[in-house]
Amino acid sequence: MQFYDQHPPWRRVLVLPAACLISLFSVAAGLAAQAEPLQLPTIAVNADQQRSDVWQPVGNSSRLTEQEISHTSAVHAAELLNQLPGVWISRGNGQESLTAIRSPVLTGPGACGAFLVLENGIPIRPAGFCNVNNLFEIDYEQAGEIEVIRGPASALYGGNALHGVINVRNAQPDPAGGQLARLEAGEHDFGRLLYSNNIVADESLWRVDYLGAHDGGWRDDSGYDQQKLVLQHHRQIGSWQANGQLTGTWLEQETAGYIFGEDAYKKAGLRRDNFNPEAYRNAWATRASLAMTKPWGDSGWLSLTPYIRSSKMEFLQHYLPEKSREHNGQKSVGLLTTFGDEFGNGHLWNGTLQAEYADGFLKEVQPYPVDSNSAFLVETRPPGIHYDYQVDSILLAGHANIDWQLTPRLRLVNSLRLETLRYDYDNQYLDGNSKPDGTPCGFGGCRFSRPADRDDTFNNIGGRLGLNYTDSRQAQWYLTGGYGFRPPQATELYRLQSGQTVADLDSETISSVELGHRGYTGPINYQLTLFAMSKHNVILRDATGANISNGKTRHHGVELDLSWQISSRQSLQLSATQALHRYAFDSNLRGGEKIHDGDEVDTAPRHMASLIWRYEDPGDYWLELQGQYMGSYSMDAANRHRYAGHQTLDLRSGYALTDKIGVRISVINVTNEDYAERADFAFGNYRYFPGESRQVRLALQTSW
Repeated sequence: MQFYDQHPPWRRVLVLPAACLISLFSVAAGLAAQAEPLQLPTIAVNADQQRSDVWQPVGNSSRLTEQEISHTSAVHAAELLNQLPGVWISRGNGQESLTAIRSPVLTGPGACGAFLVLENGIPIRPAGFCNVNNLFEIDYEQAGEIEVIRGPASALYGGNALHGVINVRNAQPDPAGGQLARLEAGEHDFGRLLYSNNIVADESLWRVDYLGAHDGGWRDDSGYDQQKLVLQHHRQIGSWQANGQLTGTWLEQETAGYIFGEDAYKKAGLRRDNFNPEAYRNAWATRASLAMTKPWGDSGWLSLTPYIRSSKMEFLQHYLPEKSREHNGQKSVGLLTTFGDEFGNGHLWNGTLQAEYADGFLKEVQPYPVDSNSAFLVETRPPGIHYDYQVDSILLAGHANIDWQLTPRLRLVNSLRLETLRYDYDNQYLDGNSKPDGTPCGFGGCRFSRPADRDDTFNNIGGRLGLNYTDSRQAQWYLTGGYGFRPPQATELYRLQSGQTVADLDSETISSVELGHRGYTGPINYQLTLFAMSKHNVILRDATGANISNGKTRHHGVELDLSWQISSRQSLQLSATQALHRYAFDSNLRGGEKIHDGDEVDTAPRHMASLIWRYEDPGDYWLELQGQYMGSYSMDAANRHRYAGHQTLDLRSGYALTDKIGVRISVINVTNEDYAERADFAFGNYRYFPGESRQVRLALQTSW
């Protein structure tokens, strides 16, 4: 049963042969070069950067620069983001991933709602319709900067910024023009083309970024084809700076699932096996926005950003016994208005208004009976339609922030965000939890329950209050209290399980206290952060697949982000995290796991670290070695099974043959370590996504 739209209307744009794409923009660049050089008026205000700067005085923030992104040449988001403290992008197969930011790796239908992913400050998904694998929907590979905020940021960004924010800023058009192409090749039929072009024409700046990749997969019956396109247009219109952007991504993936058995990832005969050769994931997404920014008064600014988004995805739930096919999608439109100014003696204020409408759907179908010796599983998970619904949503939000300069060294920052999210749910199948023919299942009822049509509204407040003190060495100390929230996702409200007729859920909330210190001493720059958080109304899924609500967890730890410029050519970059994540409630659901107050949350390592040594001879060559450490963690909520952790070593290097041509090599997992990207214990089995064996990638890069 294949109901995936294989040919979205824009796909023909993405699948243009790369040679034609390069030729087209080469011609355009040539024409532009014949014209008179343009000096476009510019505005020093960037609304996204202004919102980010609001957070900085009394909050943590880590960034990856354009050069760091380019040198990493990541083929998966984990290779980039795991360089930062408090962040673990748990790699699945192909382009799949789960996210942890100052948290355990969260699973379940709405767990992705705890993290907000932005593109130039705009959420890539509407509120309530998150995608647990949404990092493959953005062009992080060619970004100009990636910023990560750890901990609750709902006071600024709203509902999904519960545990953290990932903001990918696209590389900006270069007024000097120029093109760059990089061709990469590696084992298992891996090949990738990255192309960028900057054009100055017709009083405008243009930039195009294209990525096309094929990976034959290192495990049996796996691999993917992927394409991404980002088109930007910057233009001055009177006093307004207009920045338009169009983004499209497309993925077709043959997925390798878990391998099973204790320490299976260490066994050469199992590491490459794929017990789910039928698994797949097909997805596409498009986004468009127009940021209009102008000065306001003597020192203020105003920005209006309308945006539209659309996405569809189909995949096989190979990780569940019934192996259903899920098809979901959304269309959404919104307007983000931001503004700010100075007042008094060095005080600052700014605000945000956001309005958004979304139309989403989900359909889940089980094609075949469960292949199991368990009569319970076979009876309670019948083939046919499980869910078929449509949800409309409306989001309205307002944010205000005031930065008070109390003394020349002391600042007080307070933020507040009010947000309301309304769902209008329409069930397009049978109400209740019957079989497709309307008859009941044995063993107490079918697993899948469909509520009747309903409306749900969630009103939330996010807040933050912090102090920042700058000492005589210009080092900063800050103390912050924050309160974050995330409303239930549509899947948590309307994709119910046996025993549920209505999801009686409240918004998850989190209270946070953070003490931080950042500064420099000679060649060393550092940021040290201590945090403690308490989360309420937690919605989670245990190792039996049972949904649990009204839970509570506690989180506390310390994070270090340090860079040391050893010499003009050598540097060290260290990120390290020590954290403890514990359950703060008891649960003994019928048929579910037993959870005890004080148990460690599963898939939550206490220790993580990344150390990068870099050597660079400007204009000639560069070399970097990265060691990563992953501590041990519990594999299930009951704390009965544990993964021992691992260490890996990667090498990356580049050499300039001429001032326009260079070569690169990347060796991932240099020591050929046997490790697991993710380990858990569910449905009575040890399950692992094995880490890839040593791999070598080569690249040829040219610019003109």
